[in-house]
Amino acid sequence: MDEFLTVNEVCKKLKVTRAALWAWMSQGWLKAYRVGRSVRIQEKDLLAFLQEWKPRNKRAAKTEHGPKSRK
Repeated sequence: MDEFLTVNEVCKKLKVTRAALWAWMSQGWLKAYRVGRSVRIQEKDLLAFLQEWKPRNKRAAKTEHGPKSRK
């Protein structure tokens, strides 16, 4: 079974803000699961998201843009 990560854990791993992560989840770019009042991201879904997302430059990596293929 894949590990589930919290929003804070994913933010720390990716070095992004919570706002950026929530934007990706709300737009459907990153799949998330609600467990009670908590939100969790499955590790395999995070890896799939990272495979698709290739920022064009350093500035793009710091913005709330997600995978190019899903815009």
